[in-house]
Amino acid sequence: MHNTRRSIRRSPAAQSGIRERGFTFLEALVVLTIVGMTLAVALPAFHRNRVRSHTMHELEKITSLVNVARFQALNRANPCALEFVINSNHIRLFEEAVNSDLQLNAGEEVFRTTTLNELFEYSRPDGPTAIDLAGGNSNVLQWQADGSLTPTLTFSVTPAVYIANRSGDHFRIRFNSVTGVAKIDKWESVTNKWQEDRRDWVWSTEI
Repeated sequence: MHNTRRSIRRSPAAQSGIRERGFTFLEALVVLTIVGMTLAVALPAFHRNRVRSHTMHELEKITSLVNVARFQALNRANPCALEFVINSNHIRLFEEAVNSDLQLNAGEEVFRTTTLNELFEYSRPDGPTAIDLAGGNSNVLQWQADGSLTPTLTFSVTPAVYIANRSGDHFRIRFNSVTGVAKIDKWESVTNKWQEDRRDWVWSTEI
C-alpha cells in the first residue's frame, strides 16, 4: 500500500522564504497622517482659489455690462443707462429713447437685468457711499450715442461702485469719467489704499 501525498501549492513569496502579511496598524497610521496633512494644506488653498474665481466672475459680470451699455449706445445712436439698485442688488441696463432723464420711462427698452450674487454686497471701506456715481442721479451712469458718458454730469470724484465678498475683500469698480470704461481695484487693509495691479492684491485668508 502506497502512501499518497497531497501536493500543496505554495505562493511564490512563500517559496522564496518571504513572509506574507498585510499592513500593520503603524503603517496604516502613517499613511492616514500623510493624507491628512496633504488635505490640510490643499483644501484651504483650493477653497481660497474658488473664492477668488467666484469673486472675479462677479466683478467682471458688472464690467461686461458696462461694455454692453457703451456698445448699445453706439449701435442704436441713443443714450443708454446702467442703473445700480442698492436695495434689491439689481443692475439694470436700458435705452433712454423717449426721455434722456436717467430714469426708465414707458416705452424705453430694458436690454438686460442682472442681480448681484447673495454672497456679495455693496460695501465701501473708506466712505459711506457704496454707489458713488455723482451727477444728476447717484446710482445711474448714462452713455451718449458717441459712446461717451453724459457730458452734463459733473464728476467731483471718479464715479465708482464698491463691492465686498463674505471673506472681507473689498473692491472698487471705477469708471473713466469720459468714456465710462471700467477698471477694478482692490482695497488693501494694511496700507489703507486702493491697489490697481492685480499681482499685488492680498486676499483675505478667512473663509
